[in-house]
Amino acid sequence: MKKKTLGTLLAVFFVLMIIATIAAENIYYNSLPVITAGKPMAGNLTANYWMTGQLEYEKVQNSLCSEFGFEKITLLAADGRIAAGAPLYQVDADEVLLLQKQLELAVLDLKDQNDAISPDGKTGKLTERERLQYERNELQIAAKEKQIATLKELYRNEGIVYTEKEGTVAYAIRSGVPVQKGQTIATLTANTEKCWVTWQMIAERAKLFPVGSSVEIRLNVWEEDEKNEETLVSESYLYTLTVAESIYSEQNKNYTLSVEVPESVELAMKDGDNVEVTCRYVSEEEYTAIFPVSAIEKEYDANGETNRGYIYAIAARERVYGEEYYVIPFYVEIAEQVDNYIALTATAQNYDFVFQSTAPLSEGQAVRLY
Repeated sequence: MKKKTLGTLLAVFFVLMIIATIAAENIYYNSLPVITAGKPMAGNLTANYWMTGQLEYEKVQNSLCSEFGFEKITLLAADGRIAAGAPLYQVDADEVLLLQKQLELAVLDLKDQNDAISPDGKTGKLTERERLQYERNELQIAAKEKQIATLKELYRNEGIVYTEKEGTVAYAIRSGVPVQKGQTIATLTANTEKCWVTWQMIAERAKLFPVGSSVEIRLNVWEEDEKNEETLVSESYLYTLTVAESIYSEQNKNYTLSVEVPESVELAMKDGDNVEVTCRYVSEEEYTAIFPVSAIEKEYDANGETNRGYIYAIAARERVYGEEYYVIPFYVEIAEQVDNYIALTATAQNYDFVFQSTAPLSEGQAVRLY
């Protein structure tokens, strides 16, 4: 009876030992860092960035001066944006007509003077003084006839002056006051035909696209309607343009990049419109060891910069409970980094490497494969 009891106790003991061993192994195994692994990739580092830029027309500021003196001017537009062809200011039409008639009389007087100097209009036999007087009169006649044409157009418009281009107006004179000849009435900041697309990028990405790099810009342009040639329709096209400027902002810690839109492109877009910008990067060099950034443990210098670090290879070893995976560190140099991927100068190719780990690793650290 005692032998039977002892045997039972031993059996229970061994069963408990096995259960405890399995439990301990599970506890140990579950405590290990979980890793994902793979072999390094080969090829070029690539990156695509999609951003929103803004269309900006180059601007020119013009002073709108009165070619004639008027007793009163009436402003017809407020400060701010004004469309092309919009009324800007108005003068009295009767005063315009009076100036026109005065100039016409002055032209007749000058012509009479020249007829008296040279009835046949020839200057070859005139004295030096007569020739100079004749030529001066001719120049004055041409200038006054040009002014007369301007006044006739102004009179037809009932004394109203219109803007030639869309822009922003800032007035330098009050409505209802007299205007002297040559006096500035208003300043108009207008768009030129030259325009740019600008956008911002963080420093790490902007450095991939220096001046001279190519980017893709989507622009809306005017085209003839296939059904009606007299009608223009807006169509969207991708243009490959060259980065013309890249300016760093110390305050914002980023770069502003810009490309110039060719003047041959007839844009169907306004100043400040959003523009789709696509920047595609492909490294000049092909690499044999490309890893996710999470695979490398970087080593920084005193300035916070780095081009070195560690990656971990996976190896196997036998333990009491069976085969176990562990890591071996490799010291490596970084050749280039693009966002989430990093290229190394070289590394062993016959290993699988840790791409990501749930905990920090060290030499000989046992790990668990995901």
